[in-house]
Amino acid sequence: MVLGLLLAKEVMMGLEGLNTSLQGRGKTVGGMLSAAECVKKHFQSQRTEEAFNKVYTSATELVTSLGIEPIKMPHLRKPPRRHAGPAEPYVPSTDQEYYRVQFFQVLDTVTTQLTKWFEQEGLQYLVKLEKVLLSGQVDDVVDLYPELQCQSLKVQLDMFKANYTYGTCSEVSEIMRNMVPEVVPASSAEAERSFSALRRLKTWLRSSMSQTRLNSMAV
Repeated sequence: MVLGLLLAKEVMMGLEGLNTSLQGRGKTVGGMLSAAECVKKHFQSQRTEEAFNKVYTSATELVTSLGIEPIKMPHLRKPPRRHAGPAEPYVPSTDQEYYRVQFFQVLDTVTTQLTKWFEQEGLQYLVKLEKVLLSGQVDDVVDLYPELQCQSLKVQLDMFKANYTYGTCSEVSEIMRNMVPEVVPASSAEAERSFSALRRLKTWLRSSMSQTRLNSMAV
């Protein structure tokens, strides 16, 4: 139990730091991917004999000082031969060897899941869009989003760069939050009615409707 808690702590501390980082108000997609990559490298560095032995030694000392049941390996059953094949199944000889394998499996699972979720193609497109916003140079990635209207976007980016100074997406976000809107609505009733009308147009049976057709029906 003590060893399991200490090993879990090693994993959860890294994930908790990533979780806190991703929830930052000014977090960008590029920053999010960098944070995930940093956590992955940390877990990969923990997948060593030295890192595990350090935790195992701490757990052993804590168990001794508390006078509780020492760390031991659970009873293992040999897998059926139809599953294991003709080869002799692997059986760890010591409790330290058993828990080391378990710890490495957890680290491998976490690293695999981080890779799965943070190396998706869609996130790479968003990183390119961030670069378009910062550089003002319209890239081919804009063509993937017809609603951005490439020519109009180029003009708006040129105007934005001419009137404001920025170097990061967080600064762009702050500028936009501080911009005075042209019209300040007195209430949210109009927006709420718009969403109600939108729901009547795009029902669950029309969920595959394209953005172009939806715009046409709304007009």
